[in-house]
Amino acid sequence: GIPMGNAIYSDSVKEPGTILKAKNIPLSGRPDFLLKINGQVIPVELKRGKTPASPYPSHLAQLFAYCYLVKDNFALRPEYGIIDYPENDFKLEFLRSFVNTLKI
Repeated sequence: GIPMGNAIYSDSVKEPGTILKAKNIPLSGRPDFLLKINGQVIPVELKRGKTPASPYPSHLAQLFAYCYLVKDNFALRPEYGIIDYPENDFKLEFLRSFVNTLKI
């Protein structure tokens, strides 16, 4: 289910990714992958364990934080991010209302 794209970033135990940091708020993190798809940088977060019917709220918050970090570090606002569970993946729009709340 994950769309094909060029992996421009990955974070693993063997090869940790660079920590991405926000410019104006105390936020940092390392997404599992960043894919370049049609000129966009898309964060992908891999989850293991039970696949929920819909993403867990904490996983949504984590993905949206990575979308924010992509915007700050690549000067590109992603339209969406992906949470990949073992049995399903969720392509989640980086909501304009969420963006406005954070004043991006």
